[in-house]
Amino acid sequence: MKEGATDTKTIVVKRESGAKSGVKLALTDGSKVGIVKSIKGAVADHNAQFPIEALHVGDRVVKVDGQTGSKMSSALSNAALDTITIEVVTPVSGSLASYYPGFLQRMDNNVAISLKSPAFEKWSKFFGYIGGMGFFLLGLIWLSSGVTPIVVFHVSSLYLVLVDRVLYER
Repeated sequence: MKEGATDTKTIVVKRESGAKSGVKLALTDGSKVGIVKSIKGAVADHNAQFPIEALHVGDRVVKVDGQTGSKMSSALSNAALDTITIEVVTPVSGSLASYYPGFLQRMDNNVAISLKSPAFEKWSKFFGYIGGMGFFLLGLIWLSSGVTPIVVFHVSSLYLVLVDRVLYER
């Protein structure tokens, strides 16, 4: 699986003739992705009926009824159609970002963007390998020393307290 990859989820919303979609998108100049800012009308009714297929505030919309970019807003306001087809970008299932809570996946600030980045995913995998190796070595030392586990964990927690005091000058 490619790190930072995304899947596209398609949501089909049925509405009565002349009903408004109720979705407001925020589009930046030159961006092909619209961020959902508010939901009312037919899409809110769809969300109530189908919570698994729900569109949420903060979702990244890439296509509405085949339209992309700045044409997505006009496609949402076209009340002549009985259905609206909305394509939303989500993290690939199994990636680190796919395990984040939904509200964090939809956030658009610098912290959330960096947590969802491929670089953070690589760093967290590396850190996990190093941490796992540390516990493995700690277990080997414990087995070879004949010391009870309570002493090993007491010493390691004392070590963490000392490191905390040195790093943060407490």
